[in-house]
Amino acid sequence: MNQESLFSIVRTEYIASVRSTVTKAVHTESGAEFVHVHCEEERENFFSACFKTPPTNDTGVPHIIEHTVLNGSKKYPVKDPFMEMVKSSMATFINAMTYGDRTLYPCGSLNEKDFRNLVSIYMDAIFHPLLKEEYFLQEGYRLDFEEPGNAKSPLVHNGVVYNEMKGAYSDPDSYIEREMTRLLYPDGSCGKDSGGDPLAIPSLSYDQFKQFYNEHYHPSNCCLFSLTKIPFAEMAEFLGEALSGFKNSHKPVETVLQPRLQEPRRKSVPVPGAADNKCTVASTWMANSAGNPVETLAFSLLEDVLLDDDSSPVKAALLDSELGTGLSGCGYDSDPVQRNFVIGLKGVEKNDAETVFSLIRTTLKALVSDGLSPELVKNMLHRKELHLRAIGASWPYSVMSSVCAAWTHGEDIFQSLDLNFLLKSLKELMNENPRFLEEMIEHHLLENTHRVDCIFYPDEQHFLEEEKKVTAKLGTLKEEMSPAELNNLALRSEELVASMEAPSSKAALATLPKLSISDVSTDPPAIFHKEITVNGRLFLPTEIQTAGVCYADLCFDLSELPLDLVPHLPFFTSFLTRTGADGMDYLEMAEAELACSGGIGTSVTTVASTATSIDQYRVILKAGAHCLEEDLPAMLDILRKRLFDPELDNSERIIMVATELAEHARSSVIPRGHVFASLRAQAGLSAASYANELLHGIPALKQVASINGKTVKAEIKAMKAIHEYLTERAPQILAWAGPGAREKEVSSWLENLPGSHLGITTQKPPEFPSIPDLTGVTIQGGTSFAAAALPGIPSSHPLSGAGYVMMRMLSEGYLWDEIRAKKGAYGAGSNLGGTAVTFYSYRDPSPLSSLDTFKNAILNGIHEVDLSSRTLEDSIIASVKGMNPAVRPPMANGLAILRQLRGISIDLIAERREHLLNVNAESIKEFALLLKKRISALRVCVVGNKDVQDSADISNRIEL
Repeated sequence: MNQESLFSIVRTEYIASVRSTVTKAVHTESGAEFVHVHCEEERENFFSACFKTPPTNDTGVPHIIEHTVLNGSKKYPVKDPFMEMVKSSMATFINAMTYGDRTLYPCGSLNEKDFRNLVSIYMDAIFHPLLKEEYFLQEGYRLDFEEPGNAKSPLVHNGVVYNEMKGAYSDPDSYIEREMTRLLYPDGSCGKDSGGDPLAIPSLSYDQFKQFYNEHYHPSNCCLFSLTKIPFAEMAEFLGEALSGFKNSHKPVETVLQPRLQEPRRKSVPVPGAADNKCTVASTWMANSAGNPVETLAFSLLEDVLLDDDSSPVKAALLDSELGTGLSGCGYDSDPVQRNFVIGLKGVEKNDAETVFSLIRTTLKALVSDGLSPELVKNMLHRKELHLRAIGASWPYSVMSSVCAAWTHGEDIFQSLDLNFLLKSLKELMNENPRFLEEMIEHHLLENTHRVDCIFYPDEQHFLEEEKKVTAKLGTLKEEMSPAELNNLALRSEELVASMEAPSSKAALATLPKLSISDVSTDPPAIFHKEITVNGRLFLPTEIQTAGVCYADLCFDLSELPLDLVPHLPFFTSFLTRTGADGMDYLEMAEAELACSGGIGTSVTTVASTATSIDQYRVILKAGAHCLEEDLPAMLDILRKRLFDPELDNSERIIMVATELAEHARSSVIPRGHVFASLRAQAGLSAASYANELLHGIPALKQVASINGKTVKAEIKAMKAIHEYLTERAPQILAWAGPGAREKEVSSWLENLPGSHLGITTQKPPEFPSIPDLTGVTIQGGTSFAAAALPGIPSSHPLSGAGYVMMRMLSEGYLWDEIRAKKGAYGAGSNLGGTAVTFYSYRDPSPLSSLDTFKNAILNGIHEVDLSSRTLEDSIIASVKGMNPAVRPPMANGLAILRQLRGISIDLIAERREHLLNVNAESIKEFALLLKKRISALRVCVVGNKDVQDSADISNRIEL
């Protein structure tokens, strides 16, 4: 092995598929592994530290450590250096995350000095954290009073992680996923919840928490990763300084593997949900174990073939049976060391569960007997290769994830990154054995005794009883506590609140490395499109390296569509890619699409149409696809057929797709509760906000759910009216990124499209109906979300820069402290968009208290932000980072369309950046006054269960 710096180089190799030289090394003194991906053409610098942290129980200790490690360290004794860097850094990514068997601390920045600052803070945080008990109580778990400090109020469980996981366990899909894993791996690490079960978290002690850290957070149990154009030697020297003093004498971390079950099991499990909800029925197998990345790719392909597309045989069999409403958590999970494969169906009558299990096995047996469609397998492999080769929007993060997973599971990191090797190896296996996938089905699914058949039935009463037991247990505990113990707990609660309220000392804050305004790059924004008119249509080609992949996004301006048709747009947009076209049925179209592209994606959204107004907006339907260069003509042909000649009158197909989409939409409410609350709060402020909720909020969910046998004719009529407008009147825009030699071909295709030749015209602000000031959205479960909104200001407004900075300061200061740190919500924030100023909380145990916090931020926010020159400079630096992002191919077209529609030029961006850099205390005060004057226009929404709605005295409720 060669020696370089303090690291011993194990292997260095150029890997074409990641366009980088990859070096694996070991820090000789501490045993830490280091994987360096040197990419000369990458603007973003990315780093992570990964630890193996397999759990031994459900207390969530890996998750709680992930939170508390970032609460101050030896070199940086700041109460919350993570949030301080969020406030002051140009980080493109800054986070920490707990997986089932590992914990990651990733960060990234386009600014090299900032990147080094972030890495320095992360390295000290993970290896020299303070781990004070108060941080454990704040971030993890604490026994508290409902009214902190008031010993007369009831006892409650509290803590950020506790409340986060209580929210996660209120989500039926999340609950089902966790329970399936427990049932499949009852005796192994994979069956424990590293995030934490709310019923188990209270049993974790501070001493156990510290013990877990000491056993797992050592360099010899760590893989450091960097993807950057900084050379290996320079990066190694930088990291080596932080590892100095550690000796490689740590005990290896072991994962407890689950022995194989000798016979399948059957379980019925209650899940959160109303009694009238139907069941989820699923078969789950332990498919294989980590170790062979080619086998992992093969399982991923098998998932695609069986389940991913409308033409996939298992998906088609389950949905065509009409036994359920949609697939449930299906597919292959390659994340843990022991991997599972799931096939399931939602919306099943309990009496039909056995029929579903039988259908799953009958379908798999038929595929083994009759064989898979060679054309389907070929097309899915083609799509898989295309997706793997494409440079995604979060490419450095994806490379990091692959490296950390491979390291954790003992796989060859170079093989895991070498896409060419993986694809070549898989193709060779499939060529040598034409029945390769069929034999995988037979061996890993049909003959595999390590299977659990699960029936998840809704039983809200079960969980209400569990809540009552917890409340009763806390009541008994309080009765058993002496007056001295209660007073001590109240005192601890008061001390914790005081500690959370107390800012870090100036001396501590001074230890953090910071950027200055002079460190902010003044380079002009990159990746701008050309504007070409082709037969009255806009053509927006962008020059960007796409590695031989072509990206096309065709947009239609539906802004003048009659308002009564707008609620039908979400389903229409989704249905376009799920139906037949040009005389082919939906299965034939699905196969044709797979054969030449990565799939056609459709979406509809609102775009503010001017930088000078919050009233004008456009409704844009976008259909996008990407393909290998040689498939471009075929892809464009399929795109044309999908959009201009779809089959829109197949009632049976419409109802089937609507049922599946409605099931998926219902499942999205709890994970995205803050989004739905924000959309509803904004809806009454402007026509743009009203339209935005119609397209993405609760009305969109309800519209799709309303499609059935009685309403399908009306839906067909609406879709045909939308399609007529789209093909005959809607102005068209085509954004294109790909090899320059194909630009003329794409331009010619656009020129010959049917439809309108009209260019984009000025739109008049439409009228919109009145929306109540206070709305509740009633959901099942024990988690809540709150949102409040005021009218916003356009981006050209003189105070927009000041507003953006102030909203950021409130999010990362006052709201974070009051709602997350003190009240235990998982998240909270505020933002200034084009149409609204919005405040929100996420997985919030005290949503009504959060509403009061929002109001105080509006009325007295100027007193809650630090306007000292250093803090203000930090916030400006953190705010300006998004003006020149690292643009990758999938982002280029969307950016071109947005900039075109909003009239954003390089000069305008430069002007906005200049305004932002010149924000001062006076302009912040002016914006705060403007905000205060608009309090009468405040709109509020609370998403939560009936008890939450009752306590808020909300009469206007939307029931889900």
